[in-house]
Amino acid sequence: MSDASKKVEQDYQNLTNDISALKQDVSALVSALKERAGEVTEQRKDSVTHAFNRRLGQAQSKADELSDRTRESFEERPWLFLLGAFLIGALVSGLFNRR
Repeated sequence: MSDASKKVEQDYQNLTNDISALKQDVSALVSALKERAGEVTEQRKDSVTHAFNRRLGQAQSKADELSDRTRESFEERPWLFLLGAFLIGALVSGLFNRR
């Protein structure tokens, strides 16, 4: 084999090795990105879950407070609630009778 052929063969082998190393590097980079994306997703999920639970607790607290106030109002003035229910029923009945 001539020196030129040996040089081409050596260059080809070097290029093949470089491409193989590049493939491994890209594979490692993709794996690292997948891992990091999973971590970020988990962090975001935890953050959203925490915020949701906090808001849910606040909503439950407000609902309990409103329920307590409504119960107290009903106990103080039950006739007012009966009058309100009657008026709402009359209004709904009137709307259905028009059609």
